[in-house]
Amino acid sequence: RPNVLGAKICCNDTVAGGTPVPLSITFDSGPYVIEGWTPTSGLSCSTCPDPTATVSTTTTYVVKVGDVASPGCFILDSITIDIFNCNVFVPNIFSPNGDGFNDNLYVRSLCLKTMDFAVFDRFGNKVFETRNQSTPWDGTYHGKAMNMGTYMWNLTGLLNDGTQINRNGNVTLLR
Repeated sequence: RPNVLGAKICCNDTVAGGTPVPLSITFDSGPYVIEGWTPTSGLSCSTCPDPTATVSTTTTYVVKVGDVASPGCFILDSITIDIFNCNVFVPNIFSPNGDGFNDNLYVRSLCLKTMDFAVFDRFGNKVFETRNQSTPWDGTYHGKAMNMGTYMWNLTGLLNDGTQINRNGNVTLLR
């Protein structure tokens, strides 16, 4: 009996939890039928050749493909979506001195869905706030360069996998 030849499954991936990943299976010849992807959890479609998988833990999907011309003849192939540990990083020092290195303070993460990041001076006055990871603090307040020293920050947010975070820390501003 003929095999399901020329089937190609694509592509193993490593992503942050909750990131949609397109899966696909293609054939050099046919006719073939997708009998199903398992597990079905996190899939946009369990019987189509190109579902999207959205998972929060590492998952291996197995697809069963049948040969229409030879009932009972099928192959199994698999694809793994690895979920990396979601890190959220705020540097503890930056130097807004115009030299092009570490001039801005950014919140760094590949899996923050929403955030509120605020920076406070030593008296507790809010000197910066953003809800956008792409908007950094440049070390100014109302257009005026802030003094060198230690500032406190607070970060609240929601990760792609639904985890809520609330973190605090310090950052040293050097000129």
